[in-house]
Amino acid sequence: MLYGREYEVELLNKSYKSKQSDLIAVYGRRRIGKSYLIKQYGKDKNFWSFEGLEGQSTPKQIEHFKEQLKVILDDSLLDSIQFKNWNQVFDYLTNKIKSEDKKVVFFFDEIQWMAANQSKLIALIKYYWDKEWKDLNIQLILCGSIASFMVDKVIRSSALYGRIKHEILVTELQPYAIKQFFKGKRSLHEILKYMLVFGGVPKYFELIDIKESFNKNIEHLAFNRNGYIFNDYEKIFYSQFKEHTIYEKIVTHISKHPAELEKIAQYLKLKSGGGLKRYLTNLELARFIVGQKTISKDNAKSIKYKLHDEYLRFYFKYIRQHRRLLLNQSGENNHFFKNKIEPVWQPWLGFAFEHFCYKYNNVILKYLKIENDVIDIGPYFEKKDPGFQIDLLIKRSDKVWNLCECKYSENLIDIGVVKEVQNKINKMNIPNGVTIEPILITVNGVDKSVEKIDYFHAILTIEDLFSRKA
Repeated sequence: MLYGREYEVELLNKSYKSKQSDLIAVYGRRRIGKSYLIKQYGKDKNFWSFEGLEGQSTPKQIEHFKEQLKVILDDSLLDSIQFKNWNQVFDYLTNKIKSEDKKVVFFFDEIQWMAANQSKLIALIKYYWDKEWKDLNIQLILCGSIASFMVDKVIRSSALYGRIKHEILVTELQPYAIKQFFKGKRSLHEILKYMLVFGGVPKYFELIDIKESFNKNIEHLAFNRNGYIFNDYEKIFYSQFKEHTIYEKIVTHISKHPAELEKIAQYLKLKSGGGLKRYLTNLELARFIVGQKTISKDNAKSIKYKLHDEYLRFYFKYIRQHRRLLLNQSGENNHFFKNKIEPVWQPWLGFAFEHFCYKYNNVILKYLKIENDVIDIGPYFEKKDPGFQIDLLIKRSDKVWNLCECKYSENLIDIGVVKEVQNKINKMNIPNGVTIEPILITVNGVDKSVEKIDYFHAILTIEDLFSRKA
């Protein structure tokens, strides 16, 4: 099943139905479901799919392309053909397109591998696009999992400038789509825990046995030496970046605490100029980190980089530090999560829930019906004694501020939350004419005392966060 990709499929179908040729770029981190999305979209079409080989030379890429073409066309004559370069491949491909009586969808998957991480193939695609393909009623989809290559060598390249009809960044699935994976067999509380650990990465949810509890799945996947989640760090990280050592140092550093550009530069002993900014941009494009703007009492704004990917947040907090011990464990029935992690991870769940609300703030904005009114959004910090934090502050064009308090608790929130939020409001520097609307975002809702006082402008619960309507 294809969950939560309605927008992308609609965009692709609209392009397909047009009478002209379209060039489309699709990118996103590994495990995010790019290939699956395009292949599901192409199921009922004249779909020609080609995938590059990781780490292989151009001659091997060409030979692999020919083998895939032989399967697609069922053409045994290809056995006797030896392509010496991509020009010969594309000449052959062009002649085959001309003999087709309906639109052909070309899918070049992992284009950075196909191009052997060079821009020569992209320049050649530009040549054939201009000379032949744009007039042959095709849909050419260039897809890659190395975001920096896709952006620098494809989307922003001078070769394809002005030729790409759509750029599709495939990101994590929304909560309502993740809910669909479980087919009503697990509670929303369990599903939320999965999202706090895995985010919205489809591959991780495909690994879950929905007949088993969260605890059993997390033990099996994350806390035994053969577990997929236990071992996935190296695979997704090192395959994503060529200079993986520097990228890992950055990620390791900010996993301990968010850091500004200058602090990261000092830690790495690098200048805070173009080189470091490029590393940070590439990490942001992969959605591993985010440059988060914080809002202070004096309205000063600064960018601090923090981990954005839930799996990396969980990995650095609970897997990495125990990795050596788990590697020495025999079997997987050690109950490591139950005995070592679960008793102490309640505070982490609270922070993870705050991050969840920040990351999926579009759900909150839609619920409040203020998507088009936002002029600023982010956490608010006041460092002066006594300091305090507002989990999410939404400033609107109609001079209304929504102050969002995010509470992860398996119990109903009691009346104490009202005093807590009001104390924060009293300490804020609120401009004249601004109305404050306090919002409570919680898992299980509130007790009757909170309902009775009618303090909060809105109270969102777990049902709201996972609703398609929100």
